[in-house]
Amino acid sequence: MHTETFGYMPSGEKVSVTALQTKDLRARVIGYGAALADLQFRHVDGWRRVVLGLKTLEDYRRHSPHFGATAGRYAGRIRDGRVKIGGRIHQLTRNTPDGHHVHGGTCGFGKRNWTLASCTETSATFALISPDGEEGYPGQLNARTTYRLAHNCLEVELEATSSTATPVNLLHHSYFNLDGEGTIAGHRLRVDAERRAEVCAAGLPTGAFVPVDGAYDFRKFRCPDPAYAYDTSYLLNGETGKCRPVAELVSSSGDLRMEVWTNEPALHFYDGSKLSVPVSGLDDRLFHPRSGLCLEPTRMSDAPNMPDFPNTILSPGETYRQISRFVFAAS
Repeated sequence: MHTETFGYMPSGEKVSVTALQTKDLRARVIGYGAALADLQFRHVDGWRRVVLGLKTLEDYRRHSPHFGATAGRYAGRIRDGRVKIGGRIHQLTRNTPDGHHVHGGTCGFGKRNWTLASCTETSATFALISPDGEEGYPGQLNARTTYRLAHNCLEVELEATSSTATPVNLLHHSYFNLDGEGTIAGHRLRVDAERRAEVCAAGLPTGAFVPVDGAYDFRKFRCPDPAYAYDTSYLLNGETGKCRPVAELVSSSGDLRMEVWTNEPALHFYDGSKLSVPVSGLDDRLFHPRSGLCLEPTRMSDAPNMPDFPNTILSPGETYRQISRFVFAAS
């Protein structure tokens, strides 16, 4: 474990960067967004970088599309930024061009500087307090993000408690590329899901689940179709609340695979088709469309307004807890 200063916020607040390592994995995590800034796997040909990341705090603040960040207080979209809890309407910040709420608002958790609460050689925990009324959300929320490395596994634990009933959906937002270069063209994906959330033209869920079919059917390994822009949530098979394997990604050459485990009910797949970052990242790479893809354990967008969706209202006395694991293996 080695912690240094990654930079300073405009307020003068220090942002930490902590290095973690096992025999097979090494990572860097930063306080800004409680983000995974780097992850490398020890392959037969040496260390291979498997996530997209930027070089400086200023690059993250100005240009990051949530690279490796913890998104919240509610990741995903909420229609018109309106949530009804106990008969009362709460108006959240509308921070999309079409007037909806996404990823916690204009200063969501992915843009906040979290406090490094504890760390070891293989783990780091970040803490954040979101006050009552921030971005329109009711209740003070105490959130924690913990990264743990164990052999060839990265575990991400997201936790939260609230003083008042409030919508919560935290999400780990890494962009993966198992080749360590180029695009995700040629990557093969499998997702253990029979249905996905139907969305309208604005990208908001209609409240219905539709069968996976055609280009959206990843029940068997296949490459994402480049003719589609994937940005969809799959309703996972298996028991919600139990951490189980739900997806697998294989590099273009077939020499590296990543298995995704989670206790969440859904997995959001985004193919990075809108990526366009004007500064070079790690390895001096420029990130263009499909330089990386996201596989995000989650609950559903706009779930507080959809009675048939898994619950996303956190009440006092309850603890929100998401466990996700990303397990790597050479093949």
